[in-house]
This record gives sequence, structure tokens and C-alpha cells, in this order.
Amino acid sequence: MSLVDNIEAYGVNGLNGNGPWTAGGDFSVQAGVTKTGNRAIMADIDSDSADAGFAAEGDGKQVFYFRTDEDGTTNPPATYGETNLREGVNTKIALKFQGGDILIYGAAAGWDTLIAGHAVNTWIKIEIQWRTSDNKVRFFIDDNLEQDWMASRGLAWTNIDTIRLGVSTVAGAKSYWDDFSDPNAPTFDAILKRWTGAAWVKALLKRWSGAAWKDQDDEQLKYYDGAAWKDVDAGG
Repeated sequence: MSLVDNIEAYGVNGLNGNGPWTAGGDFSVQAGVTKTGNRAIMADIDSDSADAGFAAEGDGKQVFYFRTDEDGTTNPPATYGETNLREGVNTKIALKFQGGDILIYGAAAGWDTLIAGHAVNTWIKIEIQWRTSDNKVRFFIDDNLEQDWMASRGLAWTNIDTIRLGVSTVAGAKSYWDDFSDPNAPTFDAILKRWTGAAWVKALLKRWSGAAWKDQDDEQLKYYDGAAWKDVDAGG
């Protein structure tokens, strides 16, 4: 499963050491500009990177939201915010916002323009999908397929297992990331199933009231320790 992290559990401070993140000092957790909730990652002022590992996937999907105030004219063209997918320390797939455009790691040398002229100071949804059958990748921007399956300059991979955020910023340009998710991640409904004898169907969680089984709904989940019903979170 690729990276799943909404940043909400972290305090407002440096990103390094929070959850799966190993980050340079330019990356921070802030509460001023967020996609959802009260936290998002920000980088500004310097050139730096941040890495987070996840369960290795040969075929996978990574979704995240990105936002920048860089429009290609306010700050020098060298300013960028980049997101890479890696196998170990080797970059296999890459996308960056630079010079007001969205660029991708093409099959040949250099970068290919995915979208010329992106929205500024607006959260943009990015979905990257990859597969090992032919070592190709495709890109969705705000749920629109902008680039179908193509070879990446990162060549072949066995498993993608790391996401790297990178910046090269000057004059106060800011890059933000939020809501990392995996569309393939199982939901609770997908996990909790029962076998009818013919098919797996959604199982309704029940609790024993002492006289009858009742719907659990939104009540506190309990367990029986042999003497009394106790809260699951309190029981450990």
C-alpha cells in the first residue's frame, strides 16, 4: 500500500521524525494553509527534501494534494516543488511544478510538460499510477487523465517503496502537500465481510446486550474479559 497520511496527528513544528517522515529542516508541519483538517506540510526559503517509506508495491497508486504560490513569474524559473516515487534511493517516477507549469519525468532526457499553466494558490489533486507489466506510469490531475500509460526515464522497477518531496525555492515561494492516500487501500466495509455460502457480503457488527444481539452502530466497541464488558481502547 502506498503512503496514507493526512498529517493531522503531527504538532506544528518540523516535519522530521513525524510518522514515516525523514526530512530536512526546510520542511515543516503548519496549520495556516490546509486541504482538509488542521495540518499540512510546507516547504519554503531553501533547497531541501523529505522522504517517507511505505509497503513496497510493484503495481500501485498514489494520491496527494499539492499547492504552490509560484506562478513562474513572481520568482525565478529555477523555483520548483517536486514529488518523486522511488525504489530505494533510485527515482523511478517524478512530477514537479516549475515555471508555472506541471512537468513529468519523461522517457527521454529532460522533463515533459504535462500541463502548461497551473492554478496558483489552489489545491490540486494528483494521482500517479504505475505497473510492472511494462514499467509504465500515468498521471491524473484533478481526476482528469492528463497522460496515459507511458515509459518513465526511471526505467524498470521491481517495487516502489518511497515517496520523496523536493523543493528548490527562493524569495519566499511556498510549496504545500496534504492528504496522501492510496485508492487501493481497503476500507472498513471492505475488510468486514461474512460468507453466505455463495458470496462475501458486508457484515453488520453486533453487540450482546445481555439479552439479545443489537446493532453496534456508533456506540463504543466493547470486549468481554470474562467478568465484564470493557471499552476496546481502554482494555488495550
